[in-house]
Amino acid sequence: NEVSMTVIAQHYTEKTLEVPVSGINFPENVILKSFPSKAVVVFWVKMNDFDRIGAADFKLVVDYNEIEGGNSDRATLHVFAQPAGVRNVRLQTQVVEFLMEKTYL
Repeated sequence: NEVSMTVIAQHYTEKTLEVPVSGINFPENVILKSFPSKAVVVFWVKMNDFDRIGAADFKLVVDYNEIEGGNSDRATLHVFAQPAGVRNVRLQTQVVEFLMEKTYL
């Protein structure tokens, strides 16, 4: 008639990082130039992991399949990768302006 329970609680805090923007699904001869080239990511992280999580743990991308053939110079950013254990990931910049450069080999 009695239940014992132990709850291990972790405190979360908010962290902000500047993460470089890259492209996915781009042909080999096309290079993405985004403006800005970095975007601010805000997220919650366990206090124990605060110093362990850095910008290299995230990947923000512009998808070539979304902008191909379009006549806009703006693209939506997507969080393509994030570390396990982070919560409530938000982008302060959700749209970037871009140029695509063709390289000729």
